[in-house]
Amino acid sequence: MGNDMGTLAGGDDVSHRSNPGNRMAISAMANVTQLERPTILALRNKIIEIASEEHAKNQQPAARTPSATINGSGSASGGSKGALSISRDGFRTAMGAVGVHHADKEILDRLFTM
Repeated sequence: MGNDMGTLAGGDDVSHRSNPGNRMAISAMANVTQLERPTILALRNKIIEIASEEHAKNQQPAARTPSATINGSGSASGGSKGALSISRDGFRTAMGAVGVHHADKEILDRLFTM
């Protein structure tokens, strides 16, 4: 797919914003699925947006539903202080918002469960 791991669409440099492991994981997912790097990055941004909205709405703990934790830089976290969580419904909404292909939604939904 010819992903250039040094720049985003529009020429923005990503080297100072993410570690090489994150960039490599994004590249690997882009080669296994029909997802392309811009879609994965858009999904990450949409997840952070929806997780922030969910956090603002749910300051009080409610019924527990499966969720993933995201720190402010957009990488998964083991529950660090200040981290955001996204519900499964929020994750599915994010996938729909960025136009993830149906087969890829199934893969990502299973990864969410992990």
